[in-house]
Amino acid sequence: MITTSVRAAATRSEKQRPLSRCTIARGPAAGAMVVMLLGTSALVGCSDSGPARHGERVGDAFATQALRVCASAQRSKDRWSAFPITDFDPSEPKSSDFPEVAAWLEGEVAPTFHDWLGGLTALGTPPTGRQAWAEVLAAVTRIADLNMSQVAAAKAQDADAFAEATHALGDVQPELERAAGEAGVAKCAEVHAD
Repeated sequence: MITTSVRAAATRSEKQRPLSRCTIARGPAAGAMVVMLLGTSALVGCSDSGPARHGERVGDAFATQALRVCASAQRSKDRWSAFPITDFDPSEPKSSDFPEVAAWLEGEVAPTFHDWLGGLTALGTPPTGRQAWAEVLAAVTRIADLNMSQVAAAKAQDADAFAEATHALGDVQPELERAAGEAGVAKCAEVHAD
């Protein structure tokens, strides 16, 4: 989990907001162009049929339900007992630490991520923002699966598989942050952030 926080913080600090490229047109055709653009935007925004556009949010009511599920998962995470090994290095774990690590991951982390995924999945399909929502679910599914991969690797005392799962968990966080932001439920990415 610490690896995920550091990687996510580094990713955020590397991103820079591009300068706006919007300019105001001047001249006799500028007014007509503005009216045409506004009219086109209004028509695009009025459609409630067809597939969801990439980057479209899930809608307020759906987002409220999703954020409740994520808040519940965060409360569950906040109740986790302390990690049992103070000097544990997940990229180079000692096999002697694995029994305690496996028990902690299976008893504390796995139920939280399982319930988080189950709660989000139970919400069904949003009225809008289907692509972004599918990407949120894919990331949370990957997190739950990789957590179970860590448990299995710890039980088998397979240091390489444990390190690989840990690294993959770090890679999922930026994907979750992006998808959750696009879906309009950015706060949900915090459940896995640290």
